[in-house]
Amino acid sequence: MMGKICALFGHRHAFNLGNMEELKERLTTVLTTLIEKEGVDTFLVGGYGDFDLLAGNVTHTLKEKYPAINTWLVLAYGSELLQSKPLPPFDVFDYPLSVERCKRYYAIAARNQHMVKQADIIVCYVDTYGGAFKAVQFALKRKKPVINLAPFDFEKYV
Repeated sequence: MMGKICALFGHRHAFNLGNMEELKERLTTVLTTLIEKEGVDTFLVGGYGDFDLLAGNVTHTLKEKYPAINTWLVLAYGSELLQSKPLPPFDVFDYPLSVERCKRYYAIAARNQHMVKQADIIVCYVDTYGGAFKAVQFALKRKKPVINLAPFDFEKYV
């Protein structure tokens, strides 16, 4: 039986809060709880911004303790596979057709919407208005549970 799916996304330049280690610990705690108590075994991660990179690294580390989990890198741009920036190891790469067919300007938004549609739960870092904020609105309108690790109350905007 397949478990639940968690999508992770946030702002490209996400860390206005200062302490990256604190955020990493909070994310690790949240994901561990989702694995152990909610049956999450698949994580969808973008490969573009600060939070995406952190989420990929945390899920990679958690795989040591929970070898049955899988992390999918969901691409917004096919060219991301050719970039030289270091990415954590992922189990699967996905470049959704709905993303590939849209204009480049809308690719990240389309990728985030694709991830929301696939996911049972969303974990994000949203501290201001922008693309990630719109993806959270999209998730909330579809009654998806959202855990925001940033100090921002987006629910009043939905």
